Amino acid sequence: MAAEASAQSATKFAVPGSAVTASTYDVANNAVPANAVDGSLTTRWAGQGDGAYITFDLGTTQSVQLIKIAWHQGDTRTTTFDVLAGASTSGPWTTLINRGVSSGATTNPETYDVADTNARYVRIVGHGNSSGNGWNSITEVELWGASAGTGGQLPVPGSAVTASTYDVANNAIPANAVDDDQTTRWAGQGDGAYITFDLGTTQGVQLVKIAWYQGNTRTTTFDVLAGTSTSGPWTTLINRGVSSGTTTDFETYDVADTNARYVRIVGHGNSSGNGWNSIAEVELWGASAGTVDQVATPTFNPAPGTYTSAQTVSISSATAGASIRYTTDGSTPTSTTGTLYSGPLSLGTTTTLKAIAYQSGLTPSPVRSGTYTIGAGGLDPSAPPSGNFDLSHWKITLPDASEVSASTLSNGYELEDTFYTDPVTGGMVFRCPNLAETTTNSSYSRTELREMLAPSGSASAPANNWVMSTSSSSAKAAAGGVDGTLRATLTVDRVSTTGDSGKVGRVIVGQIHGPDSEPIRLYFHKRPSDSRGAIYFAHDTPSNSTTYYPIIGDPSNLNPANGVLLGETWSYEIKVVGQSMTVKVTPAGRATVTATFTLESGYNNLGMYFKAGVYNQNNTGTAADYVQATFYSVTHTHP
Repeated sequence: MAAEASAQSATKFAVPGSAVTASTYDVANNAVPANAVDGSLTTRWAGQGDGAYITFDLGTTQSVQLIKIAWHQGDTRTTTFDVLAGASTSGPWTTLINRGVSSGATTNPETYDVADTNARYVRIVGHGNSSGNGWNSITEVELWGASAGTGGQLPVPGSAVTASTYDVANNAIPANAVDDDQTTRWAGQGDGAYITFDLGTTQGVQLVKIAWYQGNTRTTTFDVLAGTSTSGPWTTLINRGVSSGTTTDFETYDVADTNARYVRIVGHGNSSGNGWNSIAEVELWGASAGTVDQVATPTFNPAPGTYTSAQTVSISSATAGASIRYTTDGSTPTSTTGTLYSGPLSLGTTTTLKAIAYQSGLTPSPVRSGTYTIGAGGLDPSAPPSGNFDLSHWKITLPDASEVSASTLSNGYELEDTFYTDPVTGGMVFRCPNLAETTTNSSYSRTELREMLAPSGSASAPANNWVMSTSSSSAKAAAGGVDGTLRATLTVDRVSTTGDSGKVGRVIVGQIHGPDSEPIRLYFHKRPSDSRGAIYFAHDTPSNSTTYYPIIGDPSNLNPANGVLLGETWSYEIKVVGQSMTVKVTPAGRATVTATFTLESGYNNLGMYFKAGVYNQNNTGTAADYVQATFYSVTHTHP
């Protein structure tokens, strides 16, 4: 906006001298920070050195619109400076003026019209003056604007709430945090466990209200983050906040007004020391995103990840008319540096892409960053699978229901269009048609590895399987391992697209199998109409009663906003220690989502084994239809 328009609507903020601090100041000449707000042009703050700064605390979040600065000796020299705004002195900071230069013509206040920004703190950073003596000297500063208003409650449905982990046993699921019922809760264990709220579109978030479970008997330490994407970057609204410990009702946290689609609460445990982060209810308050003038963060299409060939990447921003600058050399773009985006980019080698969106009169967006991995990534595309992976303790089941032993598999075995090395990335490819043979007690075909801890023996022998550490001493002594962890990094390249609508798009990529039931089957599920795939798991009780549990989506929440694309790299970890099972899923470049589960005591003493590959969960459709996944790593350990 023009300076005249701002001046008509803005008022001067009262800033006492005690609310002004600086990184350095000239002690000899009493050029202290408080001088910058004492109303006198005969006193000054002075700090020497490039990057010296002075910070003004407005006391509460305000809408900053104008900054007036009177420069010491401002009629004989120019000063180069930045102006930053933030909700905390530890940042993050929004740049209002980047490398501004004073006029050099007056010692009176010079008025700088900035993009209207909600902030509690304003910082002026000096980069020296034209005399070359290295000093940054200010006689007076005035900050002008208006009170930051608060809008209404922003609706968040239960389906729009996800978490990195949750307490399955007590049904303390993410959706409980927005069910308007303080007798239910979300609970996630461990330092860094988090819950994320999707507002559907970008909104101006102003207040966060949290009702803490058992909040009247203990405190919880937490962060609040805001972002335009679940993969970040995240803006810190509250850093290591601590609940009051006096109430189970809502506690209101006034945060810097921030444009965001996603709000994330990160827990750091509670004062009882049990490691849980438990929230009964959350309310997010604010207004339409236009009330906070920041350009929307750029998005990349396709998403960053590992690809077998060159990718054509488009960059866009939800802010109409915004310009975009990007870099591919690792440097960080600004509204004045980097290459101006004019059309899709062709990335033929592994590249880290960074982009910023900006528009006159608005605060530039946060920088979006992502890495596109193109090519082999350390694997040999000319080698058979056993040349890149240790397959000495696996056998494989093929779509014709035959098996290949560990000795053959680890001696260079490949099968065209079924099990082979990708010629570009060196990844291990598993492909399985819908219509093929099945093994005993199965209705679906597979191209899938089966763990063999004693590969020369019978698959049913205790030495070829492992047991939980809560099993009997005799079972543990006979088993090939005790407890276990399966880790893999992969892309799901294709899922089925024809046949029964309830089976289309389903594939299992990792399992723990017992004698008669499966403690876990890890699914990737994407229908033809979906843009992203869901990841969830099925659990069988020892008596074969099956329940499905969400990780990123679930059978009733397909095409989740934070789902995984076909061809996008992701990793999983399935870990069993005693009866405790932990499942972690990490899409490349994004946060890990963790689910914890307690296995039934009926699994004690039962021999189990890992499986990895593709287990097609569609036995309908056309003969040409199939599923395919490429694994870039797969390990199984039994510590």
